[in-house]
Amino acid sequence: MLVDYRNPCGPRVRAFLTAFALMLPLARPAAAQPAVPQQPAAGQRLYEQRCAVCHASALAKAPKVGDARRWAALTREKPAVVIAHGWVGYGGMPAQGGAADATLAEFAAAVVYMARASGQPWTAPDAAALQRIEREVALRHTQLERRAAAQALAQGASR
Repeated sequence: MLVDYRNPCGPRVRAFLTAFALMLPLARPAAAQPAVPQQPAAGQRLYEQRCAVCHASALAKAPKVGDARRWAALTREKPAVVIAHGWVGYGGMPAQGGAADATLAEFAAAVVYMARASGQPWTAPDAAALQRIEREVALRHTQLERRAAAQALAQGASR
């Protein structure tokens, strides 16, 4: 058998390599779909639409975006707790930051965006993190209900 040195691959090998090269892009695994909408754009968008009103200038004692020291203190409290308190309402902040049409995942994305813009290593919450946040929300609601009941009881006793 003579070998053509200008074309060392036989027709079968050439056909196999051509078919393999054509199928290679199809063999790539599909990107996994996240459990939550992927955040940077969503978080930034909600921040710009609703949150920046207070958080860009520290209005009403809101932690200002870019204030690394203030956001570091919030990071020590755990992101799930901070997000849950914001979702329920905290201090002068209304529930959901006034973004009543936002989902918890979108709200969390906005808080993560602000923390990251302030130098904190927060990550976008996955499904498990959202469950932790939901548990914190329930706990916060219970705390607020107990506080309101105690205040009502104290007012009734003072009359």
